[in-house]
Amino acid sequence: MKSRITYDIEAKLSYLYTLPLSVKDKIASTIELEVNEYLGLDIDEGGRIVGIELSKIAGSRKFIVKVERDFHSA
Repeated sequence: MKSRITYDIEAKLSYLYTLPLSVKDKIASTIELEVNEYLGLDIDEGGRIVGIELSKIAGSRKFIVKVERDFHSA
């Protein structure tokens, strides 16, 4: 599966898609993690994690570029 990470400069929010483009499920809920206030999980109607929201420090452009480089070099 090709990596799909987006970054919204204005919102300072990154989004990591966890399912292939072919999956078109709607997001039923978003869970904000108690252990890390900068992460949120989008859950579809089937209970699968559709994507991961990274905000503030976790969503900084510098962080995302590093993650992309590490991911592609693995």
